[in-house]
Amino acid sequence: MPLRATTIDREASDPRRRAMFVALGLVAWMAIVGLRLAQLQITRHTELSTRAKNQQLGTVETSPTRGLLLDRQGRELARSVDTESFFADPREILNVNETARRISSVTGLNKDELVAKISAAKESNKKFIWLIRRLDLQTPSKLDAMTLDGVYSRKEPKRYYPNSTLASHVLGFVGTDEIGLSGVEQFYNEKIRGESGRVFFETD
Repeated sequence: MPLRATTIDREASDPRRRAMFVALGLVAWMAIVGLRLAQLQITRHTELSTRAKNQQLGTVETSPTRGLLLDRQGRELARSVDTESFFADPREILNVNETARRISSVTGLNKDELVAKISAAKESNKKFIWLIRRLDLQTPSKLDAMTLDGVYSRKEPKRYYPNSTLASHVLGFVGTDEIGLSGVEQFYNEKIRGESGRVFFETD
């Protein structure tokens, strides 16, 4: 009888011992996970936040709206008008050939050159490339209507001279980025140009 009682006691204690080991293991695992989370959130918070923002946010620099140029009687000699520019996130373009074909059909850009440009950007994992800039009239609305994956647009100013070439040698002209390159446009560039900004957009 004593031997039998001892066997029963031993068998009854084994499940309790196993449960205790499992509980200790869970506690140890939770402690390790908790310490790791504390390390990531406290000691590496800034680094990981910066990395996350770089992965999730794209930025596009916006051109400032250039000021008016007037003669002494207040008549317009130069002003900036809104146009639409198109850019792409190459990582979101699944069918490069079809996208390039549809863009080319509307804008007149060379399809093969577009394919090469987008493909090269995809291979180098670029987030942003310009497709075509400062379109006016009907072209932007046609491109917008296509709703192409990975293709986006934004407004950009374009310099317009109401009197065409009148006094052009005095007024001068601006480059692609609305920077004065000669004449009055260049001399007073800092005052006329304004300050640029940035547009932030989220990416997957």
